Amino acid sequence: MRRLLPQSLGGQLVVLLLAALLASQAVALLIFAGERRQAIRAVHQFEILERTAAMVRVLEVTPPEVREEILVAVASPRLRYWLSPESALDMPAEDGHAAMLAHMLEGMLPDPPREAVRVRLVESDDAPIYRLRHWRHHGDDEAKRDEPRPGAAGFDRGDLRRFRTRIGLTVSAPLATGGWLNVATRIRA
Repeated sequence: MRRLLPQSLGGQLVVLLLAALLASQAVALLIFAGERRQAIRAVHQFEILERTAAMVRVLEVTPPEVREEILVAVASPRLRYWLSPESALDMPAEDGHAAMLAHMLEGMLPDPPREAVRVRLVESDDAPIYRLRHWRHHGDDEAKRDEPRPGAAGFDRGDLRRFRTRIGLTVSAPLATGGWLNVATRIRA
């Protein structure tokens, strides 16, 4: 081990500076990785709000008999829309990030909504309302559940992916024509 360390003061100083440089780069990498993750989440959330506002505008001018077809057409494996007579969320967010997102969505809508927009964020690996793959195949009866079932497949695609943080985002926007447009997604970061 002594052979690897330089004996001269200049050599030791170079090794110390290199070690400090490596340590500072590692810290910077950790800091910027966290900021990047937050920026990506913010972009995804804003995109979902924009898509929701666009869907509200489309659904308000669309005949009721074709609305479900439109919602199925715009859904994706990670984004699910459905209509219901009542909101999928109980109460509007009062403060925090969810309230800010609700306020942003209200500003994107063409007219002030008849009731407050409702948003819920869940940061968890078992966010309860986001079994989107199951919803696509089995309909809205499962959409109203608020508890995960043991052994549900969801987005579980292997042991390595289980350790990533998942942010569940649910949005309920009132329609001027009555009822609610509900949106659920799961953002991986």
